[in-house]
Amino acid sequence: MAQVVALVLELVPVELAVVPVLVLGLVVPVELVAPVLELVVPAVLVVLVAEV
Repeated sequence: MAQVVALVLELVPVELAVVPVLVLGLVVPVELVAPVLELVVPAVLVVLVAEV
């Protein structure tokens, strides 16, 4: 999967790659995204604080 993403990013400009991501974000139910964000956001904040 990561290889596919890397290949797509090489072929497609970043501006165009953002569009399907936004569309997926709208299509994917919030119920599925919310728990993931609850896990990811604190982890990212911890990493950022640790680096400061």
